[in-house]
Amino acid sequence: MELIFFDLECTCWDKNEFLSREDSEIIEIGAVKFKNGDIIEKFHSYVKPYYHPMLSEFCSNLTNIKQSVILNSDEIGIALNRFDLWIGDADLLISWGEYDKNMIVKEIRNKNIKNDSIIEKLQKKHFNLKNVFMERYNKKHSAGLSKALNFFNLKFQGKQHSALDDSINMVQIFNAMKLNDIIGEENDYKNKITDRI
Repeated sequence: MELIFFDLECTCWDKNEFLSREDSEIIEIGAVKFKNGDIIEKFHSYVKPYYHPMLSEFCSNLTNIKQSVILNSDEIGIALNRFDLWIGDADLLISWGEYDKNMIVKEIRNKNIKNDSIIEKLQKKHFNLKNVFMERYNKKHSAGLSKALNFFNLKFQGKQHSALDDSINMVQIFNAMKLNDIIGEENDYKNKITDRI
């Protein structure tokens, strides 16, 4: 069974700036391919936003992404096409929450990008690891990756707010929850995980 763990970074502004989260666009895609208990491949792409190509100082400091890198990056349609091809026929697309999935769908629809393939994969194969963590361990308040790692006495690997590093740390949580043992080789993996929470 081949699993994809993915994460996004998006344009953002501090509370004193006039733009809101609704105006956000994807600026980074990071993912890892996981099979037989190991990460076997990595995907990474910076993305040039269309509506607000100039990063706020707040966003650049948060993500450690430089403006020069963004201006020389692919636009979202090209980046998502590459990501879709890289995903291939993977069995499951895993993210921490629904935001990343919804953001990809939003970008495709708002910018009239022709990529029904990745939307179909997200609709059929997306799995919210955060929800499973919250339900299994009776967490009443939303938990970020760092809090979930702390719960298992694990250290964050790499830099926070890096799409690729966040994906790698999701794998740490997934392994700590022993979900790979539950999934096994069965096709009905979503119901199998839910039943064993």
